[in-house]
Amino acid sequence: MGPHVIVAKLSHGGVALYESSTSRLLRWLLISSGTATAAHLDGDEVTVAFADGQQGIFDRDTGDLKRMGVAPEATKDR
Repeated sequence: MGPHVIVAKLSHGGVALYESSTSRLLRWLLISSGTATAAHLDGDEVTVAFADGQQGIFDRDTGDLKRMGVAPEATKDR
């Protein structure tokens, strides 16, 4: 069996982390910082983009917010 790949998907006002080969739900993180538009997992951090141009970095295991700021893509047109 190969390495486990975890993917992050928006789900019911939060972020669901799935094991990609089985689609088994590993963890669900409640995101209450705004309207999420995208989620991406990178190591032990989940990056969530919000409709207002902000992005939050959350701990994959606890769901705790590590930091919040303006997404780099949102600053290009300013």
